[in-house]
Amino acid sequence: MRLSSALTTVALLAMIAVGSAGAATGYAPQPLQRWSKSDRSAANFMVGIVRQKIGDQNELAWQQLYPLHQAVAPLGVFIACQSSIPFPGTLLQVRALRVITESTPVAGAATSLSSKAITLRVKVRVDFSPRPLVVLTTLHAIPVRGHWAWILSRAQYDAYSVGACP
Repeated sequence: MRLSSALTTVALLAMIAVGSAGAATGYAPQPLQRWSKSDRSAANFMVGIVRQKIGDQNELAWQQLYPLHQAVAPLGVFIACQSSIPFPGTLLQVRALRVITESTPVAGAATSLSSKAITLRVKVRVDFSPRPLVVLTTLHAIPVRGHWAWILSRAQYDAYSVGACP
């Protein structure tokens, strides 16, 4: 595989499409971090979302999308857009490393919202590399009426807003 193709693959993996607002990070996990029940719940939620999105279970993932973002990315459009992005590898592992509570801007919302920022380590086998690719990303879970919801990035929200796929 050519380097440009490899870099494209890496970029796709970095977005793991989680379709969530997130950024790659160099965070190294703290070995003895204690998580509250809420932290553990948010971490498990986001691990599940990543597995759903990589596993092409886009309807399930959409059902847990932040309501304002569901309105801008209707189910049929969301599924069509997400299904058009091939996942270039095999998921080996997704693990939550860190959870912190923070205020985060949410595309389309007037104010920042309280969230759980979950740092994930995603390990993927890709054809172009003999070693698995590891991506670290931080994604946000927002509490909505007693359950968690994930959010689109600003760029994804903006694309859906004008009827385009991100």
